[in-house]
Amino acid sequence: MRGPLPDLALFPSLRELHLGFQWRIPQEFWVSSNRLEGLPKSMGQLSNLESIDASYNVLKGIIIESHLSNLSSLVDLDLSFNSLALKTSFDWLPPFQLQFINLPSCNLGPSFPKWLHSQNNCTVLEISLANLSDALPSWFSDLPLNLKILTLSNNHISGRVSELIVNKQDYMVIDLSSNNFSGPLPQVPTNVRIFYLHKNKFSGSTSSICKSTTGAATSLDLSHNLFSGELPDCWMNMSNLVVLNLAFNNFSGKLPHGILPSFSQCQLLQILDLGGNKLTGRIPAWIGTDLLNLRILSLRFNKFYGSILFIICQLQFLQILDLSANGLSEQCFNNFTLLHQENGSGESMNFSVQYDYMPRSYLYIGNLLVQWKNQEAEYKNPLLYLKAIDLSSNKLVGGIPKEIAEMRGLKSLNLSRNDLNGSIIEGIGQMKMLESLDLSRNQLSGMIPKDLANLTFIGVLDLSNNHLSGRIPSSTQLQTFERSSYSGNAKLCGPPLQECPGYAPPSPRIDHNSNMNPQELDDDDDFPSLEFYISMVLGFFVAFWGILGSLIVNHSWRNAYFIFLMDVKNWLAMISRV
Repeated sequence: MRGPLPDLALFPSLRELHLGFQWRIPQEFWVSSNRLEGLPKSMGQLSNLESIDASYNVLKGIIIESHLSNLSSLVDLDLSFNSLALKTSFDWLPPFQLQFINLPSCNLGPSFPKWLHSQNNCTVLEISLANLSDALPSWFSDLPLNLKILTLSNNHISGRVSELIVNKQDYMVIDLSSNNFSGPLPQVPTNVRIFYLHKNKFSGSTSSICKSTTGAATSLDLSHNLFSGELPDCWMNMSNLVVLNLAFNNFSGKLPHGILPSFSQCQLLQILDLGGNKLTGRIPAWIGTDLLNLRILSLRFNKFYGSILFIICQLQFLQILDLSANGLSEQCFNNFTLLHQENGSGESMNFSVQYDYMPRSYLYIGNLLVQWKNQEAEYKNPLLYLKAIDLSSNKLVGGIPKEIAEMRGLKSLNLSRNDLNGSIIEGIGQMKMLESLDLSRNQLSGMIPKDLANLTFIGVLDLSNNHLSGRIPSSTQLQTFERSSYSGNAKLCGPPLQECPGYAPPSPRIDHNSNMNPQELDDDDDFPSLEFYISMVLGFFVAFWGILGSLIVNHSWRNAYFIFLMDVKNWLAMISRV
C-alpha cells in the first residue's frame, strides 16, 4: 500500500485494521512494511487500540500529543525505522502504560523524553538511533524490574551506567553501543544473552565479570573502549558463547592459562576478536583444537610470536583470519574448507531472543576492521560476504605455501611486511574470486607467474619492494595498475614500468592467401628466412649452368634443344591467331 491512510475518525467503532500480511491479533493496528507516507491525526481517537505497528514504512513528519491523546488501551507502540519525530511537552503524561516501546530511528532528542519515566510495565525499551545527545537521567535507575530488552545504541548519550544495570532486572538484551558512556564495566546480568558496550569510553578492569554467572550469554562485545589489565580467567560458564569481541582496548599480559579449559567449552564460538591490545606470548593451541566452529579470528595488533601451526590447521570453517601486526614466524594452511569453496557465503550472526509470545531477532553487525583494498575499513556483517586472510606485519619466513592457491573462494590475501622468500606460487591464477592481493615488502624473487593475468576480479594488487625480475606478463588486467604496484623491484620491467632492454614486440604475421587471423598463425607459417633465399639463388645458378654446359659440350643435344624452341615458337603463334 502506498500513500496516506484515510481519516479513521469515519470509523469510530474500529477495533481491528489489517493492511499488510500480518498475524491477526484483535485490537491491533498493523501496517508494517508497506510504503505508507503518513498517519491520520484522528488515529488518537481510537481508544480501543492495544497495538500500533507502523514500522518499516516511509512515514515522515512529527507525531504530537494529539496523535496519542486517547489511546488509553495501548500497550504496544512500534514506529521504528521511519523518518518520524516524536515531540511532546516536557511534563506530558501519556494515557497509556506501554509494555513494548519500539522507537528505533525515531527522533526523540536531543533530550530524554520524560514521559518514558511514567511507563512502569515496560518489558522492551528500544530507542536506538533516536538523536539523543543528553546525559543519562537519574530516573533511569528506576527502570521497571521486568525490563528484558534495553537498546540505547547509536546515540550521543553520556554518563556512568555502573549502577544502572544490576542483577535485579532479568535482562536478556542490553545494547549501549556507540555512545559516550564512561566509567567502569557495569555488572553483567546473570541471564543476559546479548551484551554490547562497544564504541564507548568504559575503562578499568573487566574482572567484575567474574562476579556474574553468565551462562546464557551468546554474544559479548566490549571492543573499542579503554579497558585495561589482564583478561579475566573466569569464563568457564560461557559455553553458549558465539561472539567474543574484546578488540581495541588496553588489555595486556599473556592470555591466562585458566582461560584454556573455560574457552574449550565454548564449542559454539564463531567470532573471537582480541586484536588491538598488548597481549603477548604464543597463541594458545586450544583456539585451534577446541574452537572448531570458529569463523572469524582476529588477534591483530598484539605481541604474539612463534608458530600459528595449531591454530590454522584445525579451523575448517574459518572465513576471516586476521593475525596482522604481531611477531609470528611460522605458518600453516592445510584446511580452511570454506575458503576452498568459490560459491556460497557464511551464515549471518542472527540471535533469537524469545519471551512471552513475541520472539525477537537481533543481527550482529560486527565492527571488524580489515585491510581491504589498500585501506583499513570497518567491514559490515563480514560472515555473509568476506573471505579474507591477513597475516601482514609479522615475521613470517619461508615460501608462500602452495596450499593457498587451492583457496578458490578467497577474496582478500595480505601477506605484506614479512620475510617471505622464494617465488610467487604457480597456480595463483585459479584463485578467481580474489579481489585484493598484497605481497609487498617481502623477499620474493623470480618472475611474476603468467596465470596472475587470469584474476579478472582483482582490483588491488601490490607486489612492490621485493626482488622480482623479468617482464610483467602482458594482459588487459595487469597493465591497468599504477607503477607503485610493481615499484621497488630493480629487475622487473615492462608496462606500466619501463620497457625491458632489447625487447622487440613481435611483428604481425599475415597470410594473404588465408582468411585466418594473423594471431592465429602458428610457428609453421613463418615467412622464409634469409638462408632460404640464398639457397634458392645458388640452386638456380647451379641448375642453369649445368644445363647450359651440357648443351655446349654435346652437339646433338644442342641441335635438339634449338629445334624444340622453334616448335614452341610456332605453337604459340598459332594459338595467338586463333
